[in-house]
Amino acid sequence: MNIPPGDWGAQFRWSFGDTQAQEALHKHQGALQALELVYDNDGLWDWGDPWGEGSHMIRRMVDQYAQVGAWALVWGCGNNLAWSYTPRVQEAWCDRVPRREENLRQLAERQRQWLDAGTDPLAVVLERARMHHLPVLAGFRLNRFFQIYGVESWYEDNPQFVLSPASCPLNPHQYSVDLARPEVRRHFVEHSIDVVERYEVQGLHLEFMRAIPFFERGQEDKAAYLNEFLRQLRWELDRIGRQRGCHLELSIWSGTPQNYRVIRKGIFPPEFCELEFHGIDIPTWISEGLVDRLMLSAWSGGPGRRGMPVELAPWVEQARGSRTRILGEIDNAWELPEPERLREAESVIRQIAATSDGVFLFNIQPYALALILEGARQN
Repeated sequence: MNIPPGDWGAQFRWSFGDTQAQEALHKHQGALQALELVYDNDGLWDWGDPWGEGSHMIRRMVDQYAQVGAWALVWGCGNNLAWSYTPRVQEAWCDRVPRREENLRQLAERQRQWLDAGTDPLAVVLERARMHHLPVLAGFRLNRFFQIYGVESWYEDNPQFVLSPASCPLNPHQYSVDLARPEVRRHFVEHSIDVVERYEVQGLHLEFMRAIPFFERGQEDKAAYLNEFLRQLRWELDRIGRQRGCHLELSIWSGTPQNYRVIRKGIFPPEFCELEFHGIDIPTWISEGLVDRLMLSAWSGGPGRRGMPVELAPWVEQARGSRTRILGEIDNAWELPEPERLREAESVIRQIAATSDGVFLFNIQPYALALILEGARQN
């Protein structure tokens, strides 16, 4: 399996032009359609589309998702890199990053060209997805930002909300803010709901798995604060849904108390893994109907990150009769082309499909999943 490293655009250009990728996709298209799949795309789109072919490639990208019968597509809108879809809340990335990183100026200029043309990647995705009747959720990794890439002015104006280094021992350039503060919860709600109001998305998707931590060490009532944040989001989505005459989804990618630290041990430093749990309260999310789809991390293919697969069946049983559907999450499988890893990845995917309501794929595109199935069969 020879998938090139790099950004989304480089991988998709390869998948469209590489014979091996196309043959595997065609051969396993039926198997992919049989799996109930939700795909997550970070939405960075080549860090500014340096080749100038963004709109065309994004349309082909959406076509490929539709080709394999995807349930839904999550398009990343809330990372502070590359694209900003909330002008009423934060200034455009292309207007702020050149102030801090001169080497990103060319990418900022490319984004400005898109915006001046009256379009952006999310608009292109939605236009194409409507042709395929493919639902699109606006994805947000709300609580993680990198100072070096240029952050919205709200963060710079409110340094008092940033978590202390003792509570956030991550990359020295990576920061998180304190969700116990009502101002922070209000900002995150406004930030994400602004996209729902401006675009005809079918709901929101929150990435909690890599957005942690949310609170200072020793903070009491963490779950209460996080639940209150979700109730605010649910209320806003229901309000907009009533106006549109439809139900807008709220989905979350999360871990469980049993697997949160283990499955991410290759990304987070040891001192981070010693932090107390982060306020995740899955039973309340289910019982109150706050979440429509709950993606629970089950397997990660990155170096050192496979960890302990979550037992999905108990959560599926707990959600039975509720509005919440439980999906198993798998990510970064294409990073491990060794035969035994391919078989392991396929086995986990089959197990997830058999025991839960669907499979959530992060950093695994349709052609990559087809190559996993192909490689597992050949070895």
